[in-house]
Amino acid sequence: MPTKTTIALCWLVALGCATVPIDEEIPPNGPGHAAQAHGTEMPRVTVAIENATLGQVVRYVGRTYPVGIVLMNGLGDMPAGKTSFRNVEFDAFAGRLAKQTGCALERRPAYQFLYAPGPQYAALTNISFSNAFDPAYADLRADVELGEGMRLYTVFAWLGQILGVTVAADNAVAAAECGELALHDVSAETMLEAIMKSARVPAVRVDSTPEYIFLSSYGSANARDSLLNPDPLDPRQQELLATRVKVFLPEPLDDPLTLEVHAGAKPLRAVLPSLSRQLGILEVAERGLEDLPVNPAVFNNVSVKAAMDLLIRQWLDPGYGYQVTRDRIVIRRRAPIPARTTPPDRAS
Repeated sequence: MPTKTTIALCWLVALGCATVPIDEEIPPNGPGHAAQAHGTEMPRVTVAIENATLGQVVRYVGRTYPVGIVLMNGLGDMPAGKTSFRNVEFDAFAGRLAKQTGCALERRPAYQFLYAPGPQYAALTNISFSNAFDPAYADLRADVELGEGMRLYTVFAWLGQILGVTVAADNAVAAAECGELALHDVSAETMLEAIMKSARVPAVRVDSTPEYIFLSSYGSANARDSLLNPDPLDPRQQELLATRVKVFLPEPLDDPLTLEVHAGAKPLRAVLPSLSRQLGILEVAERGLEDLPVNPAVFNNVSVKAAMDLLIRQWLDPGYGYQVTRDRIVIRRRAPIPARTTPPDRAS
């Protein structure tokens, strides 16, 4: 797992899908980079843009200076008017920019978060992933740039390709769109915390293991373990589930340094052939489940069991699981729970 990487994804694809190159290393291109990287001083910001949008200002500052600046989704097209700052310390710049555009501002040690005023958006400042991740991610740090409007499932797949980690989410979280942001030398916890705020995801639960980070909405009741027949498994089936794999959904790319940006999920029927090849066993679905949506994802160095659990946990309906048979894995409905009967009244 890399300990420090610079990564950027600033494209928005509205329809269809596109394959875009991934910039793994972006050289510093603005004043203050070396000083900030060594923690010697806070960079000072100079900006002179006429008739800019707030998103354009945030993008320029995030690309030019080694700072952390995060903008809530939906504010990128807000007019910022004439934006002129000369040699202003970054903290002061963020405060003045928020005041100029009527935004609220949360100051965090690693970033400044601009968001719309109002209690419904102020709730975003309560999101904190401090100490929420497995210690396996303690040394992971990265620079991150994101353009507004990118679906989180695309962001997570991209993080997986570049950082070699597995980040996945249920459909409610994964469908949210991030805002414009730039983060400098941040931990995995800070990175995902800021992304959730930018995407206006007010409440999220974290399940973190050495294999993966999974983010779920509070409305999701899906079980962590989706295997429906754990007891009868023979040694060969157990070995299969323990096999380590790398999985690209909906399918692997020819060039690992590209990312395919999809406009939406694929139906399960379209993903099963590729999943079968990548897991090394035939994958089938019970009749009636073929149209369940499968979001783009990258699972790095996970067990076959974890890959299946992550696939099924994305669905908000807890009524699905998978069964391992002699020669295949079957995605099927869970058996219905028998209705509870009311005991007879003892007095009758």
